[in-house]
Amino acid sequence: MPAFDELPFTDRPDLSPFLLHFTKNTECEDNYTAFDNLFNILETGEIYGSGSSKGFVKSPNKASCFMDVPFMSLKYVFTEDNTKHERPRYEPYGILVLKQA
Repeated sequence: MPAFDELPFTDRPDLSPFLLHFTKNTECEDNYTAFDNLFNILETGEIYGSGSSKGFVKSPNKASCFMDVPFMSLKYVFTEDNTKHERPRYEPYGILVLKQA
């Protein structure tokens, strides 16, 4: 198995060395904007999982989602359907971590 720094991230547009976690507004539940939720993650160092009641997690266990998507493909993530203000799936606030970490 190749070492992380030997992987072809610069040669393959479908690969990314990063994982992304995007926040969204939860204003209907607790009056927090996507920025407020991002600030909370940075302040506490914690990401809270969502449960099945939100409609995205299909398990009795809570989960947090990280994307493995190249930056150039984010235009396919931030679509009109995924960013509706009333019930967004994604908003352009989030954290990025190296997969290596």
